Amino acid sequence: MRIPLPVVRWALPSWGAILVVSTCLAVLHYQQSTDGVRVAAENLARCNQLSTQIESLRTSKTIALEHPVSPAEISLQFIKATQVAEIPESQVQEVQHLPPIQIAETDFRRDDTLLRFRSVNLRQLTNLLLHLQSQSQPPIPTSLVLKNPGNASTPSAEETWTVELVLTRLTFAAQSAGKSPVR
Repeated sequence: MRIPLPVVRWALPSWGAILVVSTCLAVLHYQQSTDGVRVAAENLARCNQLSTQIESLRTSKTIALEHPVSPAEISLQFIKATQVAEIPESQVQEVQHLPPIQIAETDFRRDDTLLRFRSVNLRQLTNLLLHLQSQSQPPIPTSLVLKNPGNASTPSAEETWTVELVLTRLTFAAQSAGKSPVR
């Protein structure tokens, strides 16, 4: 059977339209595919970056202790530090363990120790702080006040200071089960 000529003329433009439409759809699909590949590559790069950060956090020191350090242990560490810094016991005015403070909306507790010295020179103070920071779980100096420089009796003598120093340790105090300290 033969197709009448007017029908054939009508069918030819529709095949061309179908070809144009399918070409447009192919181009759109290609663009979406390349966008998908770009997004996948960005996601892979971000995952690699996060993996690197996780590994570095696993090997870093914790910022908080799992268990509080006892006042007796803090005192022993402090005595050792004053000996290394060559601060005589007579210059230690006070060692006061302050009540722990729960840090709002966290699972951490702040344990502070107030230290007061008299007639301490800056070399001794620096050596004390350096020794304390060399410990495996060092306290964080959160407050340092120097008062009333002592008058040097001779020009070659060092100035001495009355020192108030607050050392802080963060302790993990989980409020809910299953948590572990942050690194």
